[in-house]
Amino acid sequence: MAGRKCVIEPSLVIDAVLFYKDSVIITNVNGEKKVAVATDSVWSDISSKLDNRMSASALHTFVYKGRHGIKEQLGFLPQKTSPVPTNITDENQFSNGSGT
Repeated sequence: MAGRKCVIEPSLVIDAVLFYKDSVIITNVNGEKKVAVATDSVWSDISSKLDNRMSASALHTFVYKGRHGIKEQLGFLPQKTSPVPTNITDENQFSNGSGT
């Protein structure tokens, strides 16, 4: 089942968010980048720039969830995936049942 149709083109939303990039990205003392909290005024500013065709909370969700590759365009690196450990052992490690 698909969601609602877009009221505004995603490319327009992305352009507006990128215009406010410096306010959308918060860098903490450790240098970690995070998306501004939903209550930050930047989302209302972006909404106004889009003639209020998208709410401030919807804009935050759009960016926070990384829709349409927005996080990569904002400079967030894709999350690294680490190999999944398995419990499968080498066949040569099996014993004959004696525990050795």
